[in-house]
Amino acid sequence: MNENNNLRVLSDGVIIKRLLSYMKGRHIVTVIVALILMVVAVLFDVTLPEIVMGIITELGKETIDFSFVLLSVIAYGVLMLSSYVLNFIQALMLQKMGQQIMYKIREDVFVAIDSLSIAQLNEI
Repeated sequence: MNENNNLRVLSDGVIIKRLLSYMKGRHIVTVIVALILMVVAVLFDVTLPEIVMGIITELGKETIDFSFVLLSVIAYGVLMLSSYVLNFIQALMLQKMGQQIMYKIREDVFVAIDSLSIAQLNEI
């Protein structure tokens, strides 16, 4: 039996285009919101070393302003916690979207296979 007769060769671009068609509608909004959350979380992560530098600079002075140090430590904790929460929410959103897309792909494959006749299935 010659298996090469039934194979189709698809380029990467065609495959990606077909897969991206499953992202239409609300999934585009999910991706945009996830990207916004990612940018905000990265901005928080970039700000953290600046806060640490300010604390170290303040602790190196002759007279230490402990209220500045305390506020900086609180700001550091809030930004770090916010970054973790934003990353967690982003991961949940993208995982849920991925599961919904995979469910739709599986459903489409099942419908396509279910529509085949027994003779067509025997040829596969």
